[in-house]
Amino acid sequence: MKLFATSAAALALVAAPMAASAVELSYGYQANAMFPEDGDTYYSGEGYIEGTASGVTLGLWAGTTDIDESVDFEISLGYGWEFATGVTLDATATGYTNSEDGYDDTDVNLELGFPVSDPFAIYAGATYLIDAEDWDVYAGAVYSFGDFAVTGEVGDDGTTYWSLEGAYAFTDNVWASAEYADADGSDYEVTVSVGYDF
Repeated sequence: MKLFATSAAALALVAAPMAASAVELSYGYQANAMFPEDGDTYYSGEGYIEGTASGVTLGLWAGTTDIDESVDFEISLGYGWEFATGVTLDATATGYTNSEDGYDDTDVNLELGFPVSDPFAIYAGATYLIDAEDWDVYAGAVYSFGDFAVTGEVGDDGTTYWSLEGAYAFTDNVWASAEYADADGSDYEVTVSVGYDF
């Protein structure tokens, strides 16, 4: 859900907050069906609420799956800038916890987005998991036409992974997507999702 071609000199420009001072609230829910290579099928649901003001974003997220019936929770705090050329920079800190096994961690993420053309954008980012002391670096591209968007991403979190996703917006609120994801040494997985955003 992110996203833009200019020289590296653009990054030296003074950045400005991406949002106006008024608080903007958004929330939504999505249902997922996961089809891993082993032939099993899993279902999950997740919901979020997010508030943004003056470039600062605070978000709460919760999700559950029938794999182990546990609930995952996240809270995130981020800040976004947009440079004069349209290049974007987002910095986010996120805390995670799981209701079943007590697993928790915190990560920090930086992501740059570059507008190549009106329908095409590229992005790259890095995430550091503080407790696990692990890195995840990734890059991707998004191409949009009409209400349809295709996203491809490749990354490395100790294992090289990649994904390809197509998403379609039926209305301003209702959308659906299908994603193929794979990683070295792992089975592939196809995930179909439908969501409603308020």
